[in-house]
Amino acid sequence: MHNEFIPKLLALTAKYEVNEELTWDENLNFFVTCSDCFFHAADAEPITENDLMYLENALIDANKDGMLLYCARKLQLQPLTKTYLYINKINHHLFKCLQENP
Repeated sequence: MHNEFIPKLLALTAKYEVNEELTWDENLNFFVTCSDCFFHAADAEPITENDLMYLENALIDANKDGMLLYCARKLQLQPLTKTYLYINKINHHLFKCLQENP
């Protein structure tokens, strides 16, 4: 893992105040938690050094909803219908352009 990845990731999530959605394991692999947002289960999407620009774009596009948008774009899937209750209505269109969740 590149030495600059962790500081860049932490600075990015701090800038948008979304650190609470960030988690990691003992090997310092980082994830965005998205449990029950796409599937009825505990879930998290990995963030790698190569994903940083995609995460940043999602945060730019959707601000506080950016972490969830990152996951949606990575999965190429809309969140479950109930999840829209927690997404700012101004951002719904960013999710609706993805494949519907069965």
